[in-house]
Amino acid sequence: MTSWFAGVALLRTIGHVLRNVDRPCGTKYRCAVDGFWNDIRDDRSTHWIFFDLIERERNNILKEFSFGASLPNKDDDERQLVYTLQDDWDGTQLFREAVYWWRAQLEHLETLVI
Repeated sequence: MTSWFAGVALLRTIGHVLRNVDRPCGTKYRCAVDGFWNDIRDDRSTHWIFFDLIERERNNILKEFSFGASLPNKDDDERQLVYTLQDDWDGTQLFREAVYWWRAQLEHLETLVI
């Protein structure tokens, strides 16, 4: 579970770095990052992984010390990690999807500032 906690915190840290480190680097960065956050907020259904996993689970762990992920009894489920807050999804695959989502967002942001 320690890896889950650390991974979720790092997923959310990416957004904090964008806002607090990259954004102040100049007008081009500020416009790109502000546009990114506006797009995310305006289209929650497309960016559900940010709200339903990254933001939600980070807040659960760091603010409430509760967890949406659990390790099932091996006899009951073959998956290694279950994310119970999202219809008992495979937590490892969901985490992987969040990493892919961030990668796509960062690649898009990069095209805006180069």
